[in-house]
Amino acid sequence: MGGLIPTASPNQRGLHPSAKFQQSDNNAVNEINNINILSTDIYYGDLTGDGAKIYIIKTYPASPAYMYQEAICMYPLTRYWRAKVDGTWRSWIKM
Repeated sequence: MGGLIPTASPNQRGLHPSAKFQQSDNNAVNEINNINILSTDIYYGDLTGDGAKIYIIKTYPASPAYMYQEAICMYPLTRYWRAKVDGTWRSWIKM
């Protein structure tokens, strides 16, 4: 099956790539702490230390030094949030 189904993109249906972090509006961003624009992204990995693997991340920037992020874990369904204050990300907090 390799090569028969294309990689998903904003303009094309297909499979998600195997990269840990995939985004449609954060070109060249490969780490969740480097997002600096209003965006919705998919993150693959254990973001909060609870063993979950897939999250939807929503980033709300006020400035490069102050931001807010929400993370929705797909399985089990759980929500988290964190803030960036004075340029430093705080820990994820379960909602």
